[in-house]
Amino acid sequence: MRDAGSYFAALGSHKARSGKITSTPIIAPVMFQLGFDPVWFGILIVLLMETAMITPQVGINLFVVQGVRGHGPLHDVAIGAIPFVFTLLVMIGVLVIFPDLALWLPRAA
Repeated sequence: MRDAGSYFAALGSHKARSGKITSTPIIAPVMFQLGFDPVWFGILIVLLMETAMITPQVGINLFVVQGVRGHGPLHDVAIGAIPFVFTLLVMIGVLVIFPDLALWLPRAA
């Protein structure tokens, strides 16, 4: 499971966000054939995309926050996003190490 996370984390850096979106339909069937849970894989993709959207320099959500904010440098918004990036990376790491955390609620239903 660590290989999928590292592959998509590498794709999520900087300008390769579209690579993650376009490669998901190709990678997903392979992941499912290898025995990875579709729910786990979907949650992993969502977390990686969220991380990509707030990664400083080209994260589109940084520009949205800057637009709503209306004043001050974009650099301040990027610095403010750093704790959230680290939190998401920890969440992704925990999800990769303990995949049952993402699956306990769907299994309980």
